[in-house]
Amino acid sequence: MDELRKRIVNWPTEQIKILLLFLSTEGIVNYESIAKELGINPKKTNDKVGKSIGGILSALRRNKLTGEPLILSLGRVLGLRRIQWKLNKKAIADENRSDFINSLTEILKERE
Repeated sequence: MDELRKRIVNWPTEQIKILLLFLSTEGIVNYESIAKELGINPKKTNDKVGKSIGGILSALRRNKLTGEPLILSLGRVLGLRRIQWKLNKKAIADENRSDFINSLTEILKERE
């Protein structure tokens, strides 16, 4: 936990919010839920916003804990270019979720 906290404390706020979304969601996380979490209307976004969300997702996918990526790609949504994602339970086990949520929430509160 301390190892992850040391790394996460320097992450952008948006990246922490999206990881919190993954931790608090059972199952699939999609572009619309991420945009909503960041306060963005997914119907009125442009490619620039989509690319920034994609960059954050890519960073989360590249970050590893216990040798496993934090999130996993589930593939494209039919008819769209967007990809669906889910939390990698090999990286963050269910029994550790609440500890991670508390730690991330503390980091966000410290930034207020």
